[in-house]
Amino acid sequence: MKIIKHTFIFLLILHNSVLFSQNDSILNNYIDYALKNNLALKQKIENYNKSIVILKQARALFFPQLSLNARYSRAEGGRTIDIPIGDMMNPVYDNLNGINDFMYAAGLIDEPEKYPHIDNQSIAFLRPHEQETKARLIQPLINNQIWYNNKIKKDLSEIENQNINSYRNELIAEVKIAYYKYLQTLELLKIISQTKILINENINLNQKLYDNDKVTYDKVLRAKTELSKINQKQSEFNKLNTTAKAYFNFLLNRDLNSDIKIEQPNIKINSLNNVDVFIDSALNNRSELKIINLYKAANKNNIKLNKTNTLPNIYGVLDYGFQGENYTFNKNHDFYIASLVLKWDLFKGLENYNKIQESKITESILNDKLEETQKKINLQILNSYYDVKSAEKNITLAKDQQKLANENFKIINKKHKIGTANQLEYIDARTQLTNAQINYSLIKYDYLIKLTQLYKNINFFK
Repeated sequence: MKIIKHTFIFLLILHNSVLFSQNDSILNNYIDYALKNNLALKQKIENYNKSIVILKQARALFFPQLSLNARYSRAEGGRTIDIPIGDMMNPVYDNLNGINDFMYAAGLIDEPEKYPHIDNQSIAFLRPHEQETKARLIQPLINNQIWYNNKIKKDLSEIENQNINSYRNELIAEVKIAYYKYLQTLELLKIISQTKILINENINLNQKLYDNDKVTYDKVLRAKTELSKINQKQSEFNKLNTTAKAYFNFLLNRDLNSDIKIEQPNIKINSLNNVDVFIDSALNNRSELKIINLYKAANKNNIKLNKTNTLPNIYGVLDYGFQGENYTFNKNHDFYIASLVLKWDLFKGLENYNKIQESKITESILNDKLEETQKKINLQILNSYYDVKSAEKNITLAKDQQKLANENFKIINKKHKIGTANQLEYIDARTQLTNAQINYSLIKYDYLIKLTQLYKNINFFK
């Protein structure tokens, strides 16, 4: 049921979205370029790759460890083992020698050899020189810390993956918005250029009228003042164009002055409905919520890890090697030892208990953070949604205003040329037209930007 619900939400969002024309290939190519070359995204991918390596390190602890250990030692002094062999054997030898002498004197045996006296022995505990060369195989058999550590590292790795997804969504939206802002500045500059043509025509007309003594010179000055105002506005738009271009190239990790190909978006508006659809989609897809839940999972595993620290760990150990005073590797000098090793930390100064308490506090903090983030996302979607709804209405109104201002200017311009409309009426009509054109351009691209922000807020761009 959950899959069906999510699929329905996705299709409904697609149905309610703005339908851009199919020739958005240039912008899509720029997005692909940004995803391959953006430096911040590269750093996040490297962080994810690093987390994968750390996860592999954690998994490697499940496998046996094989090591080669070699030792050569020389020793002098130390403890000795005293064996009173002389004290024990010399009386026996004396008796045997006496018996042999008696039997010899009696002619019973030939002259025997004498049993010599021997000294007491003192054997050093340490060999003067010794070598031991062995291979050791250690296999963890029961170790819950390794198990939970692996799960924690897996959660942390997925967090880095979610960071990539989050930034990808952010980057795609930023590239779109930056592109729209750049197109907007070009359109504003185009409007200004067209306005300057009208102003210059008006200056020339008034200059001719003044030269023929039909108007006073103040009309010429008024027209030139309007030109000065529009030049100032053109300078402002040029600055906006330069910064928009630089920021767009920055996102693509290109030279800031690189040329940008132009492709006008063909916009068709399908009115949005049912804000709850967008809220549900955001709550199901936002990476921030997934990251918090992953931190919660990692924290729970950390609690389990610290609880298992009070349990014993069992290892299997196998040693095989060679010992002796000399480096002789044969069956007379080899040995092996197979062992089961138990390690049980019975008391560590309440370290595990305090770590568990710390993790429980962290769990409470994460629960509060999750609730706060959900509410923020809910509010964010509401604001974005109604921003788009407002922009939808504003586009229609601005387009009508531009149409009316254009028709009005055509009428006043004709009257002005034949002298039935005064200078003030002409300037007012021309100013209304310019403002209406600028306003429509601002609102049109503002709509695209706000819609992009709405879709970014539901983590739509992936």
